[in-house]
Amino acid sequence: MNKTFLFLSLLILSQISIAQVRLKPEVIKQAEELQKKYPKQDFISLNTTSTFTYNISNSKDKVECQELFSEHIMSLKEKETFQKSIFYNEESSITALKRLNYKDVKRKIFLSYSRYGSDGIFYDDAKIASFSFYLETRGDNSKYSYVKSYKDIKYSTRAFFNTYYPRLESKIVFEIPDWLDLEFVPINFDNYTIEKDEKYDAKKKIKTVTYTMKNAEAMVGGRYEMAATQQIPHLLILSKSFTYNGVKKDLFSTTAELYKWYKSLVDEMDNDPSVFKSKVDELTADAKTDSAKIESIFYWVQDNIRYIAYEDGIMGFKPANADDVFTKRYGDCKGMANLTCEMLKAAGYDARLTWIGTRRIPYTYQTPSLAVDNHMITTLMFNDKEYFLDATEKGVAFGDYAHRIQGQDALIDNGEDYILSEVPEFDDTYNLKKRTVDLNLENDKLVGKCRNEYHGDEKVGLFRDINMVSKSELFEKVGHYLSNYNKNNSVSNIIISDFSDRTKPISFEYDISIANVITSVGKENYINLELDHDYETLKTEENRNMGMDFHKKVHINRVITLKVPENIKVDYMPEPVNIDNDEFKFDINYTYDEASRTITYDKTIIIKTGLISTQNFDLWNKSIKDLKTIYNDQVVLIQE
Repeated sequence: MNKTFLFLSLLILSQISIAQVRLKPEVIKQAEELQKKYPKQDFISLNTTSTFTYNISNSKDKVECQELFSEHIMSLKEKETFQKSIFYNEESSITALKRLNYKDVKRKIFLSYSRYGSDGIFYDDAKIASFSFYLETRGDNSKYSYVKSYKDIKYSTRAFFNTYYPRLESKIVFEIPDWLDLEFVPINFDNYTIEKDEKYDAKKKIKTVTYTMKNAEAMVGGRYEMAATQQIPHLLILSKSFTYNGVKKDLFSTTAELYKWYKSLVDEMDNDPSVFKSKVDELTADAKTDSAKIESIFYWVQDNIRYIAYEDGIMGFKPANADDVFTKRYGDCKGMANLTCEMLKAAGYDARLTWIGTRRIPYTYQTPSLAVDNHMITTLMFNDKEYFLDATEKGVAFGDYAHRIQGQDALIDNGEDYILSEVPEFDDTYNLKKRTVDLNLENDKLVGKCRNEYHGDEKVGLFRDINMVSKSELFEKVGHYLSNYNKNNSVSNIIISDFSDRTKPISFEYDISIANVITSVGKENYINLELDHDYETLKTEENRNMGMDFHKKVHINRVITLKVPENIKVDYMPEPVNIDNDEFKFDINYTYDEASRTITYDKTIIIKTGLISTQNFDLWNKSIKDLKTIYNDQVVLIQE
């Protein structure tokens, strides 16, 4: 071995050893105890504090906010790199990053800045500040801090206690001067112990409000992860008003104030309908009814404007001009809503811009804040009814609504006033996904005819997938999909419904031949009739504490029949699985009709709200186990 290399290796090892030795015994002991308590965690926060302070801007027309964030991080493993990313935009900035090592000695640390992008398109006001530092051994620890400054208090809307690693103590502190009126709304505080303390400094005329959460657990998710806003405890910060020189200025004291600010941004638009008037005339020329004209415009925007997802910062609230979106052929939700609205107006209809929060946001317009909504759509006033048009949802029919906006508050433009409405909500049957299979025994295979139907969100998802496939590859790709990408399933003679009609379900009819599902032992034949294995592997991990969100209500129905030949008798069918609670239902049954000599395997899986809460994880996992058991069980037929 090279002597220089050996020397350097020994030197590095000795330095690591020295670093371990230099840690105080009580720190080493603490790290060992914490590692035993949190064996799957790489880091732990010994304490975290977010302190919010406020001042009036130089222009005296708004309030600025600074969040001083500080944290003491300890490594629970060897040789770990701690990384953190912070989102900000043109209305905020990240500065004053500092780090002290385990000896409280200042160490160099740098912020790297990057733009947030999607599909190759970048946005100037969506940015990320990132930094990292290395911790040599278990127990090694550092303190770091930074300041996030908001040019306007309205953009400081929420504060969270939890993150992706545990925090032994998590504090959120507000230092509120007398001239500022703030309100804090606790969200998801049930089942958590969070203490609130208030103190007033008469000399400084500042009220300090402190929320403290001990042992804030790490957020551990997985497949179909529910949004943190839906389940993690946090504070919604409502900026009500401030007073300067004896004059009170409202911020978002009411929904009307929130709407007034939104409307001011909308009024800054300078739409030019002449740019797209000829397209509107073309789209409506052959339409014989008003509904047909509306559909033609709505579907054109869906199909021809590329959606770019960006919903934060000032551009998260101000729509782009409709003519710009039309010309460029892309836009975010606001731009697409504005174009839909203006094209419908050009055709003579009463269309309104509408602000809305998707289902991942657990707030309503009763709490006026920029955190209440994250989306914009168009509302059409037509035949004394409100129709909510979301052009970002490609494949959604006129009068249908995607799951993410169903049941949500909608703030509708009404000039100087506003209309507060609610998007209709559909039950799980709206998203029916049905598969009907009629099978016969043919030598060592099962052969038969199938029909698949897709409704609601299931249909919309399939619509998008189909439209991404070239016509030359369509039947090949659909064949793979219908066979569940299983080489034992051979699909042929596929008939595809007219999927251009968005008001109807998408369906496939086809022939199927299934190999390797029949095992013969003497006169006994063992047959597995389960073809899809829905959710078979979807058990939650033991330490997962984030609920599941399927992003739609689920209603799956599979009905498979098997014709039993005259010289065969049914000896055994699997026991049923029947589970029904407030969130999900599994109903799986085998029946045999002697008159028609037909075995029917009927399976229904329903996820009623689209959500599975952590409280139901044990029942869910047990149910998945039962599901897997019946999936792997077999019908037994005996030759007479």
